[in-house]
Amino acid sequence: MADLLQRYQQPSPYSPDSHEDESEESVEELVNIRGMWESTPLISAAQYAHCEAALWLLSHGAKPHASNEKSVTALLLASLEGLTSVVVELLRTINSTVEVSPIDKQIGVVYNSAADVNVRLSPLLASSMNGHSEIARLLLDHGAAVNQQVPTTVGTETSLSTDNSRGSTALILASRYGHADVVALLLLRQADYTLVDGTTDTSPLLSACERGHEECALLLLRAMTSESKPPLSIDTETEKWQVPNHQGFTPLHFAAANGLLHVCNALLSALKDQQNCLEDEVMAAAFVNARAGARRESALLLAVRKRQHEVARLLLEAGADAELADRGGNTATQVLARNKQDALLQLCEAAINKSQRQLSRESPAVEDILISADSESHKEEELRSAESHVVNVNTEVRVGGDER
Repeated sequence: MADLLQRYQQPSPYSPDSHEDESEESVEELVNIRGMWESTPLISAAQYAHCEAALWLLSHGAKPHASNEKSVTALLLASLEGLTSVVVELLRTINSTVEVSPIDKQIGVVYNSAADVNVRLSPLLASSMNGHSEIARLLLDHGAAVNQQVPTTVGTETSLSTDNSRGSTALILASRYGHADVVALLLLRQADYTLVDGTTDTSPLLSACERGHEECALLLLRAMTSESKPPLSIDTETEKWQVPNHQGFTPLHFAAANGLLHVCNALLSALKDQQNCLEDEVMAAAFVNARAGARRESALLLAVRKRQHEVARLLLEAGADAELADRGGNTATQVLARNKQDALLQLCEAAINKSQRQLSRESPAVEDILISADSESHKEEELRSAESHVVNVNTEVRVGGDER
């Protein structure tokens, strides 16, 4: 590239009177020339992860925060591709004292080759989505908002003045793509784990469990169930780790289906810890046996269908209902019988018997009710018989008196 620039700077033999000022202007014009999609050489270098070329352009007058027709900047692309040294140089020109960080304004549509998707991102969301924890830390240190929400779906009409309060956050994307080190960093910087993606009602915990990222899910659960957790939301109707998505799926559903044994154990332990009264026990049972999706499946039914037998055992021991049917009338017991899982079937039978015994202790037995009813019936018959006998006696007395 230096050779190319040197050749460009050489005076033409037909213009021997070229001035040095014109040469300098030519260099600046060349390093900032617009190409396809109105991208500058610096933007293109960052897009294709040419780190040395990007640094060279920055040292030769390239405009650091120019954007193309898709609002994409070199900082956004360098954050996406993991070009830490380029990000460091670009951040030197950022003014972090303003109210709204210039970093958060650099939102554009990019192709993320790691996820094979076109997506709208800010620099912090880009680095979090691809797991570049050092770049995420640098961006946060320079004023990036940890809880910024961006509608990531391409095609959604948005602008810088649009309310983006229903988009994805860096924590949601890091959880969805399984970057535990980024999740830990964001939680340390007080990322709000209660914020959800507006298009799917998906929280960071739901995303981690749905994609099978156990380490991320455990980090989030520890933060959400910690006694020292900050009051991030005024909604206290239910614990945030229990909140389902718009289809009714909870973290327990996804963790059970994906065989995340440690996550299921942590969820059930947290559920047990919050039980202080009968109402809490009823709510806990409702959470364990909640049915979701078009098929109305419980966590236990999902586990046995996916042959996650260790998770199924854990759920049964926690009181999951093996006779709870889905929309098609199928139960976990039936699925286990078809799969010849005799050990789990025995556990199901034991759980059913235990439930029946508890029910019998809490309510009078049917036999007792029948005996009591029969006894009452006999008493009524005896009373009617006694009354009839008294009437007959009185009648006989009156008849005898008349005869005399």
